[in-house]
Amino acid sequence: MVFEVIHPLHLSCIVAACVTDVYKYGFFMALMDCNPPITKLSFCFHITSRWVLPSGFAERNKIKLVLPCGEIDGQFDWDSYCRKKHVSRLDLSSLTQVQLLKI
Repeated sequence: MVFEVIHPLHLSCIVAACVTDVYKYGFFMALMDCNPPITKLSFCFHITSRWVLPSGFAERNKIKLVLPCGEIDGQFDWDSYCRKKHVSRLDLSSLTQVQLLKI
């Protein structure tokens, strides 16, 4: 599952990220996918974190997204990215408190 996130080490950047592991109580590990690659950085987040943003957030709010590796400025869109990577978007809007406790 992919989403946008405020980069924990570069707070002025919003980057693409992918869920790599899911833990109990709404916590998960995410790998940052940014261009140029800073290195493979993974961070632990909670699903309710204000840093975790739905894919498309930057575009809807006219904020520059740091493009994922291999993507070209002006040609990136989340639907083709998800098809290419064989992933789905992290759907934050459908989560309820009951679901959060089961994650």
